Amino acid sequence: MKALKDLFDSQERESVRLVEELEQHMAARSHMQKEYDTADERCIELARELAGLRLAESPRAMPVEVELKKARFLRDNVKYRWTHKLDKLRRELEMLTTPVITDFHLAWLEKAKQISSRYKFQRLEKKHNPFNDRLAYTVTVKHNVAALDRAKVWIFEQIAAVRALNFSTLGAIKEKIAQCELEFHGIDTDSLEIAEVSESTAADMKPISPAVAAYRENLGNLNDRISQLERGK
Repeated sequence: MKALKDLFDSQERESVRLVEELEQHMAARSHMQKEYDTADERCIELARELAGLRLAESPRAMPVEVELKKARFLRDNVKYRWTHKLDKLRRELEMLTTPVITDFHLAWLEKAKQISSRYKFQRLEKKHNPFNDRLAYTVTVKHNVAALDRAKVWIFEQIAAVRALNFSTLGAIKEKIAQCELEFHGIDTDSLEIAEVSESTAADMKPISPAVAAYRENLGNLNDRISQLERGK
């Protein structure tokens, strides 16, 4: 256990170092841009000179062209070196943060699936509807569909928020995950809403047993497989 803790501690310290270096590197972007712009001005001067020499068919065009190629290389190398270091720092940091974020992502996708098991439905009353010949009766029901939808949206928002921390320290990521877990325990999925629906809709809204749900899922998977085989013919 101590070896595992030491590993986590060393990874956390390394993530702090990389984030600090990444922030310093990003802060130097304006300096890199000035250096690039200065080198670009030199390229523009040489390009203008070369265009005139070529138009005049001057023998002096060749050495200027060589100088322009050299100036272009120096200019482009300014941005290449900065971008190369940026990519290197990000790759090293993501090697530490990606496993933690991926584990969270998968676990919370499972939470989103499990939210459906909190579905609540109450059939209150059936009454005659004199205002609609096509719908002779309506059924008053209570359900928490909206609350479940809000919960799922919130879960996906937290997944996105944690994924956005891929260039943060492991400590910051773990702190955000702990906050998500705390807030998840207080999430409201019990708020019921009243609705008047048709008899068939009320029947569809009624919870089904796990056995029936499994049968429907297996049947759907079988139908999808048959469709794939038919398309493959």
